[in-house]
Amino acid sequence: MNELVITRQYLDERKDVIRQAVAKEATAAQLEMFLHVAATYGLDPFRKEIYFSSRVGIVVGRDGLLQLAQRNERFKSMLSAAVYEGDKFEVTITEGGVAVLHQPTLTGRKGFPIGAWAVVTVG
Repeated sequence: MNELVITRQYLDERKDVIRQAVAKEATAAQLEMFLHVAATYGLDPFRKEIYFSSRVGIVVGRDGLLQLAQRNERFKSMLSAAVYEGDKFEVTITEGGVAVLHQPTLTGRKGFPIGAWAVVTVG
């Protein structure tokens, strides 16, 4: 598979689309910073790895964090899920590791999202 390399040139060529679709509320300076950070870390705004929020600024999304983790040679695996109102959720932390009990609600309808969890294995 041919991996797309996210460079500043790639981002600059798509600057207008990024401004319109991903960073609508960014000032010119904020957009420049956004493009710089995306290129520095090789994150693709079109894959929702990184995006801009007028409330908090530059945000690296779940897929971006996973992308960065997978580049680390120590990363082995990750198990994660969102937790919604009505789900049963318990975490037990011991010296031997972490145990997660997550039972989604059986009604088939998800309530309001209240959090997320992840267990990452490194070696």
